[in-house]
Amino acid sequence: MIRDTDIAYLAGLFDGEGSIEFTKRKDGTKYLMQYRWRCTFRDAFYVCCLLFPYAHTKLPKIQQIIAHYSKMKLKEDNVINLEEYKVMKGKIN
Repeated sequence: MIRDTDIAYLAGLFDGEGSIEFTKRKDGTKYLMQYRWRCTFRDAFYVCCLLFPYAHTKLPKIQQIIAHYSKMKLKEDNVINLEEYKVMKGKIN
């Protein structure tokens, strides 16, 4: 399991230097060297749930992704239970 301090550190790094997209786009930066880490679909949902409590700058996009994937299984109080999600993804036994 990832420690909260590690998640907070990654959220700060992501807020300052990361980017988040919700739509497809063509990358025209063939002359700029970039290092990328990418996750999609449900993995993006999982990462956004982890970063949500700590993010500031990218929070609107993170909320957009969480809202999109939350529509698939809404609870009465519309709260995402991260522990249930981890169990569903097989992250913890």
